Amino acid sequence: MTVSAVCANTSRFSRCRSTGKERDTESGNDYFGARYYASTMGRFMSPDPVQLKANRLTNPQRLNLYNYAVDNPLTNVDPDGRDSIAIAYQDSHYAGFGAILGNKAWSLGHAGIVNISSKGVATYYDKNGTGVHKENLGTFTMDAKTGKLSSSDTGKILQHLSTEHGEGGAIKSTYVMSTDKQVGDMNSEGDRRAAATPSETYAGTNSNCANFVEDDLRAGDLPSSASSFPNNMLNDVNSGDPSLVTPLPDLTNNSGKAEQQFVKDRDDQLQRKP
Repeated sequence: MTVSAVCANTSRFSRCRSTGKERDTESGNDYFGARYYASTMGRFMSPDPVQLKANRLTNPQRLNLYNYAVDNPLTNVDPDGRDSIAIAYQDSHYAGFGAILGNKAWSLGHAGIVNISSKGVATYYDKNGTGVHKENLGTFTMDAKTGKLSSSDTGKILQHLSTEHGEGGAIKSTYVMSTDKQVGDMNSEGDRRAAATPSETYAGTNSNCANFVEDDLRAGDLPSSASSFPNNMLNDVNSGDPSLVTPLPDLTNNSGKAEQQFVKDRDDQLQRKP
């Protein structure tokens, strides 16, 4: 639930305190969604669900899994999480022998990523034979109850990506919870590599579309993969921390009917997920 909904609808949570989060009157701790924060001690009560990754070593403060906002609350905030969507296009024959033969049966598929800020600003990145590409998708609606991108806008984004980047075909995707800081780090990585195009070379097994998505997720300390195949990459991401990772319903193609079914399935999923 959002802060306003909790404060208005339940007596257990009273006045909103630290960074607008609701305070649990029984424990005195502030609820941040994934875990509780003890303002009396200045630390979270459980470790960061994003565990140690290589780029945590560049900042010793990030090694502390209990601190708030990398121990720099004047500059950073730690919201309840926003999002990235890892994409695997099922019917694209861009990669592999399919691109040469024009036969989707020989395809390895294609991959991309959408990074979404807490204000609903969505940015798409992918990599193909001409380098890393960026597309500003626009500003979308964050669901008031879940804090996630609304089902209808998620469907709009996926249908657009199917049309523009997936040859109108099916899409598998995974929702990854992330903070605005993580989204900013991932956008910076995408921008840096897009600016380096066309020097961004494309190689079939070690510098392809799936590898780029993995690199972008790692830039944000998010669950990633080491696979060079889009579907395998997505499966590896799906095996990450379930509090952070949610496989989305499939979008079967870019038709309006498929989008409507996706929205219905996503609404049902959000209602079931605590």
